Amino acid sequence: MDSEFRCGAERLSNGVTGGGSNGIYLSQHMKHSQNERARLAELYAGMSEIELQELARDAESLTDAAQETLKTELSKRKLEVELKHKEESSEETAHPNLITLRPI
Repeated sequence: MDSEFRCGAERLSNGVTGGGSNGIYLSQHMKHSQNERARLAELYAGMSEIELQELARDAESLTDAAQETLKTELSKRKLEVELKHKEESSEETAHPNLITLRPI
């Protein structure tokens, strides 16, 4: 795991991270996160309004970064579309007579 973060990453001192002897390689992780957001921004910018609306309807399947990037693109286009999240109890609503059997 350390090897993927060592490439070009700056090691933070243990005093800053409060962590163990291995240290944490945050700069590489942050760079990856920024690259991912840029990739998503480019992807969403190339989508039609209908595609963005469809994506917003299935927002629960997106990562946090993808949801934030989608919100930004919707805002840029002045589209008032809410990201939809299924409710926890939607399974019960869809199948009100469903009984869960558990071993004793």
